[in-house]
Amino acid sequence: MKKLLQALVLTFAFMVAQAQPNNVVISQVFGAGGNSGSPFTHDFVELFNPTDNPISIEGWTIQYAAPADNGRNWDMSARLKGSIEPGKYYLLQLNGGAIGKPLPTPDLVTFIANGLGATAGKVALVKSATLLTEMCPTNSKVVDFVGPSTTYKRRI
Repeated sequence: MKKLLQALVLTFAFMVAQAQPNNVVISQVFGAGGNSGSPFTHDFVELFNPTDNPISIEGWTIQYAAPADNGRNWDMSARLKGSIEPGKYYLLQLNGGAIGKPLPTPDLVTFIANGLGATAGKVALVKSATLLTEMCPTNSKVVDFVGPSTTYKRRI
């Protein structure tokens, strides 16, 4: 009985640790679109709404910082439009080129000044059009953040 109780406690702890976020999240980031050897013609960021309610992303931005300057200089996409329905994705097509397969029809076509890096950088989903200035943003307007690393990683 004691082992069963321990297993139930561990299962519950795991379920709590895996609880779904209460806001939109960055589900995928792809850089170097259109470059030699790229599978896709464009960089992209895909957002996902894991909640049970539609979420307006009107006026939000995607912001990117390259690792070259320790990630202090952020570039911003155009303002996002519309909302994301529960359990649905939102695709932002960013900078690109001619090499690779085209993306599925995006929800928004925008750009980041110098494009996303192929292997590193930071991407933030921000409830504002105010450019970030921090190396590791803690601004309450930051909804989700991926980076920094030698590859893109979600901040936990």
